Amino acid sequence: MSHAHIDYDVLVASCFLHDISYLKGMIKNHHLASARYALPILKRFGFSKGKIKLIQEAIVHHVAHMARAVQKNPKKIFIEAKILRDADNIDCLGSIGITRMILFSANQKIPYFKSKSDKLDDSFYGNIKFLLGWHKKMLTSEGKKIATERTKILRIFIKQIEKENFQGKNK
Repeated sequence: MSHAHIDYDVLVASCFLHDISYLKGMIKNHHLASARYALPILKRFGFSKGKIKLIQEAIVHHVAHMARAVQKNPKKIFIEAKILRDADNIDCLGSIGITRMILFSANQKIPYFKSKSDKLDDSFYGNIKFLLGWHKKMLTSEGKKIATERTKILRIFIKQIEKENFQGKNK
């Protein structure tokens, strides 16, 4: 990937501010709140209106569900937003991702597991299973490469959970 066309001011600012709304706790649609909270900070640091718009757009698009439409037409999203989204989602994968999901699940009082058919938000186990397909949703080639490697760790972890918790139970 050529780095000459990346606006590092936009990329770094959006990386720093994309989850700023979490300072007020868990917020539904945190990406929208973070884009709003970023505005006075960006103004205070003298960002131009054009760069503020790009930074806010990158923040809004960093969450996985916002990328569904983008994946159908990836040219709709600019490179800084793609990099932010991939980097944020890569943090949900691998050993770091497992650690984060343990903390998140405990904080949200989500049980460890209920059954082998658990899905997102049913259990920690279901949440980890949900992440197994994220490597396919990366928007950059480097993001896909890193995510694919980290997904291997999730697969090993899930197999081990299944082995330890479902041995002798309806497999």
